[in-house]
Amino acid sequence: MVMMTDPSSFVGRSHETTSYFMPRPDAPIIAGYSIYRDAEYLRSSLDSICQYVDVVLILEGRYVDFPELPEDGTERIISETASRFDPRFYLTGGNSQKFVVYPTEPMFEVEKRDLFFGLVREGGYLFIVDGDEIAIGDVKAGLDFVRANDPTKVFWVYVEEDGNPGWKPRIIRLEKGLHYGENHWTILDKNNEILTDSVWRPSPNFAKVDSFKIYNFGSKRNGERQRARIAYRETMRSKEWIERRGIRT
Repeated sequence: MVMMTDPSSFVGRSHETTSYFMPRPDAPIIAGYSIYRDAEYLRSSLDSICQYVDVVLILEGRYVDFPELPEDGTERIISETASRFDPRFYLTGGNSQKFVVYPTEPMFEVEKRDLFFGLVREGGYLFIVDGDEIAIGDVKAGLDFVRANDPTKVFWVYVEEDGNPGWKPRIIRLEKGLHYGENHWTILDKNNEILTDSVWRPSPNFAKVDSFKIYNFGSKRNGERQRARIAYRETMRSKEWIERRGIRT
């Protein structure tokens, strides 16, 4: 595991190729986690996907409107899981590490998530996973399907989620200029045209991955972390889910 210290340098420099992932396959699949105090389900989430992806990229830090919480063991879980793949995870040298962690300062949600587009090089795949989500099924077959269909831009995975189940765009082929819109379920291209939102529709650029599902356990969280999740959701509702600095409705 490699701990990086300055992901903010990628803000406003979207979509540059980083040499960090160059030794990986020509089209690596990078599991992208945006997390904060996610110990409750994180170990199970990582166990469900990390052996099938090329790199696990973790952005660890809260969103601006998310309540601050005490440490809950998230870092220990990351270290213990990473040690199974990167036995010398405590060293920072070399490009062969599977786990890469960027601590972040408080950021607006889409600005934090935009960092993924600067950290995964063009032609690679960003596999979006939350810390309370677990992949169930044949994940290897699903990601092999992705690798075998490289002209496809967006791969949809069925997400079982209380109140909002359905096909969601979870694996994105990186191209120059991708960025989120005003919220995290809309991804725009370099011309600010919608590449995908959260509504499945047939398209030559879309494909469904049907060999596994993602189960979202956000509504099953407990204690202070669940109360913080609900408080954040209500705050964002009051802001009409505008998750970017300086945008007003």
